[in-house]
Amino acid sequence: MTNLEKHLQDQLKALENGQDLESVLQGLPDEAQELAPLLQLAAQIQQLPHPDLSPAQTSQQQQRVMSVARDISASRRTGWKVLKPGWILTGGLVGALVFVLAFIVVAAAGSFAAFTLHNWTTVEVIEAAGVVQVASQDQPERWQTIQSGERMREGERIRSSTNATATLRFSDGSQIALGPSTDLSLVQVERGWDGRLEVVLIQHAGDTLHEVVPFKTRNSLYQVHTPSGTASVKGTHFGVTVDQASGNALFSVTEGSVWIVSAGKDVLLDTGQATLTQPDMAPEEPAYGFQIKGILSAWDDETLVIGGVQLNVSENMLVQGKPAIGEMARVAGHIEETGEWIADLLTSSGGKFQASFTGILEATGDTIWQISGTSVLIDANTKLSGVMMIGDPVKADFIVQDDGQFLATHIRPLDDDDEITPTPSPSATVTTTPDLTQTPTATITPTPTMTITPTATITGTVVPTDTNCTGADPHPTGMKLAQQYGVPYEEIMGWFCQGYGFGEIDLAYGLSRDYSVPVSEIFAMREAGEGWGNIKKYLEDQVTPTPKPTKDREQPTKTPKPTKTPKP
Repeated sequence: MTNLEKHLQDQLKALENGQDLESVLQGLPDEAQELAPLLQLAAQIQQLPHPDLSPAQTSQQQQRVMSVARDISASRRTGWKVLKPGWILTGGLVGALVFVLAFIVVAAAGSFAAFTLHNWTTVEVIEAAGVVQVASQDQPERWQTIQSGERMREGERIRSSTNATATLRFSDGSQIALGPSTDLSLVQVERGWDGRLEVVLIQHAGDTLHEVVPFKTRNSLYQVHTPSGTASVKGTHFGVTVDQASGNALFSVTEGSVWIVSAGKDVLLDTGQATLTQPDMAPEEPAYGFQIKGILSAWDDETLVIGGVQLNVSENMLVQGKPAIGEMARVAGHIEETGEWIADLLTSSGGKFQASFTGILEATGDTIWQISGTSVLIDANTKLSGVMMIGDPVKADFIVQDDGQFLATHIRPLDDDDEITPTPSPSATVTTTPDLTQTPTATITPTPTMTITPTATITGTVVPTDTNCTGADPHPTGMKLAQQYGVPYEEIMGWFCQGYGFGEIDLAYGLSRDYSVPVSEIFAMREAGEGWGNIKKYLEDQVTPTPKPTKDREQPTKTPKPTKTPKP
């Protein structure tokens, strides 16, 4: 390969990889400056529509481009100086040379444009497990099976059967993972030489997870339309679930920010938040969310139990696939300001999901943390990442223990992505196509609720009630708390029998210890309807507690207990 040929190949490759023309031209060495017109025209022609070539035609066109470079290089080696001056000045020869050069440039640029356009206006199927089918815009009823390694074109529609999954990858590296029974249309797929990406999708049904690479240009676009709402992003990780029957859609954000628009109203979802949209209705207010994967043991119109956790069911809960009692399932939902967990999605697909939830860090202790009203146990194996302060949004991965308590495996801050600055994008005009049929439902009965466990040392007084409510007598968690806080076992169980979980009891005694306030006053505030976050804030305004360490470590370290000032 000659030097000139190598320069041409390197610069064409740079253009193909999204480098702008100005940078490519600046990278040309002096001895290859004659390639500039070829590269300029190639960049211009790339913006024009070209037919897709077969692999054989593409290979032939590439060979022709490189042949042009070899011819130019050969002419430089033999030297134009062998031509007599009179021949060079001959008008006919000059005109012929100009014509030939123009033809070569146009042909080479057209070949290059057609070669790259195929990759830039299509989407690669990098994984297809189970029956995954594609239909074209011209023949929407003719579904054909697609395999890993094949490509989809703009205007095509893809669907996955029950228990089938697929992953699509765009030319910039962005990906979409399709869950079972999912139906998605590629309305627009386009990428420009300057790195501009324009993607418009319609999700008719099912689950999708999107990993969108941060945009390189301001005029890029990535939108997901559903029957009830539209998501617009600039680079983020998010999920969309659509119920085909009702048109309701659940949007959740794993990383970054997403604008959700429905019925002319919009909301901004930050990392860890979710919202539900319904046709012709404004989106629900963003709330921190959760997801649990486990065995579905009970389910009716009001509650369900999954992985040993009992949840209330939202009125508009989406049901995907065919969830069945005794089988693996996944639930996603939101956490109310009261700390109540509401299920918004039930799917028969467990998928690659870790049980987790997000919320505001309200309190920390040696063996238990409080996040948006939910208590999670901490042990020596719990991984604590980053710096987390009271009031910060965090994410907790957890497992459900046999006694129903949450044991945190990993807690970390929900850091904002500085590179992502979402701005509402104008909605594209889209035309929906016929929906596929889908089956859900099941009706069952619910089972018991979960409780959670504790940490610390204090005093408080309560008249114990009948301990028939405790089950095991003595209850091991009650005994542990009594020993930990140095109070009678009957006192702990008295609060328990009044309806407080062990997690709340532990939190109340911990606050009593830290702020030297009788535990009965703390429970009185709770009884009056105050959330644990508000109670802690109130106590902070009254008393300065012993400062707690920041949590930038792999495992928690014990902190000395503060000196207690007894109340008269």
